[in-house]
Amino acid sequence: MTRPTRDAFLAAGLFLGTLALYAGLRGAGFVHFDDPDYVTANPVVQQGLTPGGFVWALSTDHAGNWFPLTWISHMLDVSLFGLDPRGHHATSVVLHALSAVLLFDLLRRGSGSVWRSALAAALFAWHPLRVESVAWIAERKDVLSVMLALLSMRAWVLHTLRGDRRAYVASLGWFALGLLAKPMLVTLPFLLVVLEVWPLRRISLSPARDGLREVTRSLARKAPFLALALLSSVVTLVVQRAAATSLEILPFSARAANAVVSVVVYLRQLVWPVDLAAIYPHPGAVPTSLWIAALALLAALTAIAAARARRDPSLLAGWCWFLGALVPVIGLVQVGAQAHADRYTYLPSIGLCWAAAWALPAASALARRTSAALAVAVCVALAATTLRQVPVWQDGVRLFAHATAVIPGNAPALLHLGNALAAADRLPEAADAYRELLSIDSASPEANHHLGVVLARQRRDAEAARHFEAAIRLDPAWADPHHDLGVLAARRRDFVTARAHLARAVELRPDAAAIRLRYGLVLQSLGETAAARAEIEAAVRLDPHASEARHALRALSPEGS
Repeated sequence: MTRPTRDAFLAAGLFLGTLALYAGLRGAGFVHFDDPDYVTANPVVQQGLTPGGFVWALSTDHAGNWFPLTWISHMLDVSLFGLDPRGHHATSVVLHALSAVLLFDLLRRGSGSVWRSALAAALFAWHPLRVESVAWIAERKDVLSVMLALLSMRAWVLHTLRGDRRAYVASLGWFALGLLAKPMLVTLPFLLVVLEVWPLRRISLSPARDGLREVTRSLARKAPFLALALLSSVVTLVVQRAAATSLEILPFSARAANAVVSVVVYLRQLVWPVDLAAIYPHPGAVPTSLWIAALALLAALTAIAAARARRDPSLLAGWCWFLGALVPVIGLVQVGAQAHADRYTYLPSIGLCWAAAWALPAASALARRTSAALAVAVCVALAATTLRQVPVWQDGVRLFAHATAVIPGNAPALLHLGNALAAADRLPEAADAYRELLSIDSASPEANHHLGVVLARQRRDAEAARHFEAAIRLDPAWADPHHDLGVLAARRRDFVTARAHLARAVELRPDAAAIRLRYGLVLQSLGETAAARAEIEAAVRLDPHASEARHALRALSPEGS
């Protein structure tokens, strides 16, 4: 067998093996966890790829980020598959499988070692920590951005090996597209420097060479990349400002301590991937002894990697890749209630995968046979664990029931479990989940509000109203409980009370089309036609695809009256 044929077979094996591991997603649906925001309840995305949708993707900060290429990919899926989740899952799986092949090719070209490159790619693609990024449709940004990042890195390797300026331009172009898919790629210029340390070995770690000067020169050659990364960082900070947790709620010291511990958790999960969950609740304060022990462990691992660097730089390069790629998602800028997340390891884990592949001994025939047997055993074990993890993402109920099982007292998971049960019309079970959450955190406005919604759907209006009022006491600036109290009042035809609650909801959320519509309908019931028309017109402007608002507006016209 010729070398190109062998390499093609290895690439095909990686691609097809990855597809096979995720074949179980054929029966999976959307989950009630960001998927509505991204696809199933997003009126723009539901239109498919249209000129208006393209413009929206370029301008929106919906979902607390700016990633127009990710939005376009979701729109394209809707154009191709409608709202059949099988097509959306298939796209993500194919992107992940392509990334496995690209990583293999990148390492093969840079290092010249085919089998170790294939092993590193398999460790990356078949690890169960990848399941969240691949199986969660709302995480399309992960698989799309990393595939584009690997294309950028592959082009950079070709530029470095051949001096091809066109490859430099291609690398920059792929990087720009990757940032448009997910801004986490801002560390890529520094990861390119890591590649020049190893596997390209263009930056020497020898004490006779000035390594810092070489790194500085390498970064200078990447000035356009750094400029794009800086621009993306600024845009992201501006867009995420509203969604970020304030320092008053979560002080920087608590964030830093959790960040240190999270790195160690990621290492443990990479080595021993058990009890994986969709949400790991943030602990708030971290015991001093815990974060100091974690910091000491990380310092020791760094010292070991540095001590081996002159003889074999692959370990230090992989370690620096892992730590550097984690920086944007380590939680120093906290968005969300999670302490850490499986999806955050998608790009960073690549460095440790190649470090593991190159750590296997090959000094003798016996060592090579032992290493090969160990590599096969590890790949089989990881693949088997991934096969068990994929069905967890079949639907939202199973996903969050699993999260509450592996992490008892998981308050955020209980909230999402209740939401998933409510979306499936399993109202008594949803109410039980919210009540369990309230037994853990009685001051949760979300649990009170969602329990009220479920009770209102069961026509238990008095109980529902009490929980809406509790939510308002706990979070006076939240519009939804005011809206729902207004809906309850309108249902009992107390339109004066309904107007008061809905007016407050509009004041708090003037950009919410559903609230503006409901307020307009109540004003219409009170005979305030001009004011009703203004509110319903506002609802149509905010959501041109809302059929109920358009129908209500037609009903207000002379022809509809």
